[in-house]
Amino acid sequence: MGEKKKNIFIRGKNRAKRIIKRFFTKQDFEKLSKDFFDMKASVYDEEELEVYSEDSCMAVVDALKDKKYKSLLDIGCGTGHLISILSKNKKADYVGLDLSSKMVEEANKKKIKYAKFVEGSADNLPFSKK
Repeated sequence: MGEKKKNIFIRGKNRAKRIIKRFFTKQDFEKLSKDFFDMKASVYDEEELEVYSEDSCMAVVDALKDKKYKSLLDIGCGTGHLISILSKNKKADYVGLDLSSKMVEEANKKKIKYAKFVEGSADNLPFSKK
């Protein structure tokens, strides 16, 4: 008879990190993340963006408004919301990277000028070295 799995309740960010490291491999966690965001991609902008990302997006926009850059890599770009905002204010080469192929599809549907969206992991960047 198999071992009964327990529900894990997590309070606090640091505790969550310790539990995740204890019970999940990095590959497990990446797969869970990818599957979750693949499932949410088609409704993310309408249902989730306001709750999770809008304030952090605006903080990044404010931090970058006076900076000079020719290119920018957004790791964990999701549906491309941040790049969409940045590209309206500054011409540069933007690349969005996300684990979720469905999030990348949603970002590409927006046809954001100067932007390219790629599926991949920050731990293993899918770019050639120059």
